[in-house]
Amino acid sequence: MAQAIIDTTGRAESNSIKVLQSPNPGFDQSAKNYVQKALFRPARVHGRAVRVLINIPIDFKITGR
Repeated sequence: MAQAIIDTTGRAESNSIKVLQSPNPGFDQSAKNYVQKALFRPARVHGRAVRVLINIPIDFKITGR
């Protein structure tokens, strides 16, 4: 589980990204990288984009060929 502030353009603010819960610390940096690169739909209040704090569930899966 990661947490971040999403700005009015739909991007996570770099300094706000935190890993709240992880099964292994080895996944933390990959989770942060994922949130950093993701594009979100900005929250809106009265039709205007606003910053918002969100929790982002992240599932890691191992896939074989």
